[in-house]
Amino acid sequence: MSVSAASLSSQRQRVLSLYRQILRLARQWPGRPGVADPATEAAYIRTEAGTLFRQHKSLSDPAVIESHIAEAESRINLALHYNIPYPRMPNLPPGCLATPGQPKRRTARGMDDALPAYMKSYKSGYAPKIK
Repeated sequence: MSVSAASLSSQRQRVLSLYRQILRLARQWPGRPGVADPATEAAYIRTEAGTLFRQHKSLSDPAVIESHIAEAESRINLALHYNIPYPRMPNLPPGCLATPGQPKRRTARGMDDALPAYMKSYKSGYAPKIK
């Protein structure tokens, strides 16, 4: 399947626009009064964005890029809605955690299956550093 250069250029513009939007969000981050320092959370937003964008800069499959764009948009919306810049951990479905006598791979598989769209970047082993 051939992908047009115009399509890739359009996606590139969307990715760069999204990155600028995230940096603007970090600059204007209101923080949570009495809970956390806004400067610390803004630094986390910048660091997290830089790390994830660098980690995925070599992607070339338009479908994968599109899924990462959707993930970033979801993270922005959740951060603005809940006023929390950190990823929200998913609720695990019943029975996915290993119990004594069960193999540990059941836990890993359950965790992977339970990851919501806004955390798919963490499947590759990267975990955010939350202070």
